[in-house]
Amino acid sequence: MAAPGKLIGSHISLISNKDIRYEGILFSIDQEKSCVTLQAVKCLGTEGRTPAGGQAYPADDTVYDYILFEASDIKDWPVHDAPSTSAASAPAPKA
Repeated sequence: MAAPGKLIGSHISLISNKDIRYEGILFSIDQEKSCVTLQAVKCLGTEGRTPAGGQAYPADDTVYDYILFEASDIKDWPVHDAPSTSAASAPAPKA
């Protein structure tokens, strides 16, 4: 996996321990406080997953500016799209 700082700006799909999925842009990773913050976050609910001992949670159309998640509340957080690199760092095309 890439270094944590290089993931900032990535499109993330975070699944909580309650099996609720959230999607947003990775805004920050605080390793000292063991938490991550997503920006422009949508809650997609449990999407048919059956949480252990819990109830299904419906999707919500609200887009939240920021949501902070403690690492202990995160089950999985796959990266969908890493932030794009600048054209200056890309190799020049061969003629």
